[in-house]
Amino acid sequence: MKLPDADPNAALLKLSQSVQLTVGESAQQCNTALTLTADNAEIAGHLLAIAQGLIALGKLQTDKPDSVAAANAVTLRQDGNRVLGSLALPPIRWCG
Repeated sequence: MKLPDADPNAALLKLSQSVQLTVGESAQQCNTALTLTADNAEIAGHLLAIAQGLIALGKLQTDKPDSVAAANAVTLRQDGNRVLGSLALPPIRWCG
């Protein structure tokens, strides 16, 4: 996929070798898992920093309670050359 060079919104995709997104519903939760795989751990660290910045921006949108709730429910961590993110929210509000 060719992404515009000057588009900062595509940074996560440009730096990733692969992207895996899984969405499901179980019990009383809508569960989402995202895995970004980079060439190496250093680039994965950059991906993690970008993702953390995007989450922080979501937390600042106090006029949009759903955005704040979603941002607060996200967890991110780095595992070598991968960045793992997850989100679990009530299904009635988010999956239905």
